[in-house]
Amino acid sequence: MLCLIAWMLDAVPGAPGGIKVLLETSDTALLTWLPPSNPNGVIVQYNVYVRVLEGTLQMDSRTVPHYSTSQLQYQLPGLKRSQIYEFWITASTRVGEGTSTPVARLRPSEKVSAGIASFGGLRRVSWRSDVRLECRAVGVPEPQRQWLVTDTPFNRLHPSRQARLAIATDGALLLSSAQRSDQGDYTCVVSNEHGRDHIIYHLLVQVSPAAPLLLVTGSSQHSLQLQWKLGDDGGSPVRGFVIHYKLEHGEWEETHVDGTRNTFTLSNLRCGTAYHVFITSYNDVGSGAPSPTLAVRTRGGIPAIPPPGDLLIVNSTAAMLRLDAWPDSGCPMLYYVVEYMGHRGLGSSGQAKDWVVVGRNIVPGKVFSITDLHPGSQYKLRVTAHNAAGSSVANYRFTTLTAVGGTVSPSLVMMETETEQRAPLHKDVKVVVLAVCSAVALCLSLLGLCFCLKRKANSSRPSPSPSLQDVQTNAAQDNKHNLARREQYYATVRKLPPSPATLECIPEYSEDIRPYATFHVPGPPSSETTKLQTFVYRDNDASPTRKSIGKSDYCRVKKPRPGDEYDSFGSESDTEPGTSSRTESSNQLDDGGNQGDLNRPYHPPVSRLQKSMIDSTYPGPGPDWSPPSEAVFPRRYCQAHLLK
Repeated sequence: MLCLIAWMLDAVPGAPGGIKVLLETSDTALLTWLPPSNPNGVIVQYNVYVRVLEGTLQMDSRTVPHYSTSQLQYQLPGLKRSQIYEFWITASTRVGEGTSTPVARLRPSEKVSAGIASFGGLRRVSWRSDVRLECRAVGVPEPQRQWLVTDTPFNRLHPSRQARLAIATDGALLLSSAQRSDQGDYTCVVSNEHGRDHIIYHLLVQVSPAAPLLLVTGSSQHSLQLQWKLGDDGGSPVRGFVIHYKLEHGEWEETHVDGTRNTFTLSNLRCGTAYHVFITSYNDVGSGAPSPTLAVRTRGGIPAIPPPGDLLIVNSTAAMLRLDAWPDSGCPMLYYVVEYMGHRGLGSSGQAKDWVVVGRNIVPGKVFSITDLHPGSQYKLRVTAHNAAGSSVANYRFTTLTAVGGTVSPSLVMMETETEQRAPLHKDVKVVVLAVCSAVALCLSLLGLCFCLKRKANSSRPSPSPSLQDVQTNAAQDNKHNLARREQYYATVRKLPPSPATLECIPEYSEDIRPYATFHVPGPPSSETTKLQTFVYRDNDASPTRKSIGKSDYCRVKKPRPGDEYDSFGSESDTEPGTSSRTESSNQLDDGGNQGDLNRPYHPPVSRLQKSMIDSTYPGPGPDWSPPSEAVFPRRYCQAHLLK
């Protein structure tokens, strides 16, 4: 029966993969070929066809059966140089003979050039397998053989690359424990004095596939939609995929998917439940690396907490629970646990002591009643709702009606505490996000406070006290500025017209006044003894006093009072054009008689002298006279003159 099935599965094979005919010697032909790429069953024999031509005449034709399926070669000796030989080959299964190869022709010659009877081409090998690359050479004389690895001669390869390569005695190249880095072209070159030949192997090292990229494209209460993208197939077609998944605290499960698909839906999952999922792929070499594990959840959640008014209906001796109004959050309800206790049934620590369990496995979707309650009494109610996603606990407080149907308090039914969920706080996304935001805000506030305090400290820091050198420099600049203003002031004071010789010694500047210097002061004509006045100039004396010099008639001019001093330069009291203006010392001379003692002789100022007392030859200022320009006049130092 098995033989019949095998015979029915066989078919006519395809043509052999290739054919070569070479001169091994001058009168011997060597024929080699490759097995069919599509055998379509078990090859039982090969058929070698030979035809001998001499000119255009066919001299001979024969068919030689070849029963060896491993030694794919045939030798034909006794060749004649005047003839042409043609060869072709077919393969046969139990069903029959297949198609033939192309016809190969050979003409014998005395010169036997180098040739290679082996076939190159694509060679697929598994990772970490040993590889043998054949290079059977023929020719007379015996040809020289050389191997090139990606165009680099074998003897010039890096020692680390040569460590796993070797050349066998028959010229084949041996590669041990093939790695992915060994992929590439391997060339065998043979040559003698009559010619040369070469073949190229394209070596492909097949490894297990790379990790796919897994994505979750959708979900429902009981399913997950998966999609993945294949990376490197490792040089071998991917045969299939394996999806691994489990509950958060469960065991791993596997689902196999065909290698031609890239989507799959995991079904029959629990509602509102977290799952871990990853995927692997495999080929002829083996299973590849897994994809990153994804933590996903089906739709739905733990039961929500209904408002007290939607759940409880209270009378004098009973409380009814409308469990059908309990929201399931997308996952069907499984069961309820109902407990109650009197409002005064709390211990000193605030924990319940005497909870009365009404039911532990109450079926959802109906109205449940708590009976035998006392009228006008307060009770605490605890309901635990379970569904596929988990459980939630709700606590309520209610007061029964009085015996006559009245209410004891305005709030008949109320919620006592917030929802107590079984999920831990560190896994609650809202709690984690709120904690992180609070921490960031606190850090930013502290940084801003530190910045403000530091800035305030820098602004209130006293400026460094000036050094002695800075003080001296500032004082020197102030003195220089004051001196320049004083020079400018005295340079702009209008000068009197030229006076007689008796008046030209009146000082023009305050600097001209020297301590104890005497000046000629004109007075009315009299025969009295000449009077002398002494002027003392003290810059630093704020309140000079008059002092008599012995018992003589000398006197000093008292320093003007503060109200009599000159105004600042440029003020409204400055001397105006066309008016008589003199120096400070001249004014002191003018007012000397008024400031002296009442017993002293009166000496009128120069401006009050009679013209007869002044040289009559001086005509006075003419109509073309004008005050001199604001130039600095040289100082003149005067000695005291006696009045004649």
